[in-house]
Amino acid sequence: MLLRLQIQDDMKSALKAGDKRRLGVIRLMMAAVKQREIDERIELTDAQVLEALDKMVKQRRESISQYEQGGRTDLADQERFEIGIIQQYLPEPLSDATSCCTFVPVCIGTRGEPTMRWPTWRA
Repeated sequence: MLLRLQIQDDMKSALKAGDKRRLGVIRLMMAAVKQREIDERIELTDAQVLEALDKMVKQRRESISQYEQGGRTDLADQERFEIGIIQQYLPEPLSDATSCCTFVPVCIGTRGEPTMRWPTWRA
């Protein structure tokens, strides 16, 4: 399912459930996606939708620091709530270097290139 369609379906379910806070965030997400589609005159792919959502998260993180410096914890809490909703649509980030070390050999092995070898480190 396209990410854009999933967001639209979630907007409908939030509307039916009467969850106004969640509905507001999802509407903001749809507005950002539609704005980018209008600006670029294309229909966004899932990767481009993810870029727009990631940009929204970054903006909210910056807003949180500004609100906390200004003593507005209520607005900072609202931004944190919005980040939580937006991150439900983003892929999980890699946790640490060890997960990357386990992911790379699998990718290299699936390519089927016999010349790809791990370097041997000698002390």
